[in-house]
Amino acid sequence: MDKVKNYVSYWRRWAGSGHVCRDMAHTVLYFVKSYLILVFAMLVLQRYVVYYPSRTWVVSPESVGAQVVAYKTVDNIKLTSWYVPPKGGKPVFVLFHGNAGNISNRAFKLAYFAKRGYGFLLAEYRGYGRNAGSPSELGFYNDGRAAMTWLMKDQKIPENKIIVYGESIGTGTACEMAIEYKNIRALVLEAPFTSIQHEADAVYPWLRLFTYLTIDKYDNLSKAGYFDMPVIVLQGSKDEVIPPRQGKELFEAVASPVKKYVPLRGGGHENLADFGLLQHIQAFVEAR
Repeated sequence: MDKVKNYVSYWRRWAGSGHVCRDMAHTVLYFVKSYLILVFAMLVLQRYVVYYPSRTWVVSPESVGAQVVAYKTVDNIKLTSWYVPPKGGKPVFVLFHGNAGNISNRAFKLAYFAKRGYGFLLAEYRGYGRNAGSPSELGFYNDGRAAMTWLMKDQKIPENKIIVYGESIGTGTACEMAIEYKNIRALVLEAPFTSIQHEADAVYPWLRLFTYLTIDKYDNLSKAGYFDMPVIVLQGSKDEVIPPRQGKELFEAVASPVKKYVPLRGGGHENLADFGLLQHIQAFVEAR
């Protein structure tokens, strides 16, 4: 009992000593400074958070029947990509992949469509695989334009025979290409987001006051109202990386009268092929 009285007496003396406000102020300032330092670090290093390139191919192009091709961007970066030409006049897919790994991690998509006679360009980015440079939004757009130019000029593929396919962050490049190349055959958006700012708000809610400072915007939502070509949006219902509501919101903003939303029940972010992803894409393209 005496220990309890002494304990209470101690805290009463402390509370009446005038140190309460000072100590509380110091504690608040400590947490505020720590928060601001963390925010500053995230803003400075944001591209390291957004992009996860890998330099190593996990499979060879020969294993999926692809040839290694190269073309240059307007800012003089040589890009090495994988390509399979079409058969029987079928369209050509150009895939802009997600933020991690490289084109070799998506070789199964090339193999699936090449087996069915489609052409397929696994378009690699700067800073990924064997390519020089560093990833960025404007850089990715230049990479996308270089891929489109190579297909149309070097391979003589008409614009209306090209299917632009974006995956995750690659939907940003795909959406930009859909704005710039309005006569493409179709636009495929796998696990898309509305914008990087919205995605950052979802993943880092404690950064919400500062996400407007993101360097790379990828504002897909603002572009959707200008899409004239057929559009298919596919999203896993259990995607824990990009909230499914973003894909639905983007789909609803698409202006094209020919559009389809496919919620892949039980699918996550990276396993959509296990839930019929490629078959849905094939059916949509063949119906056009």
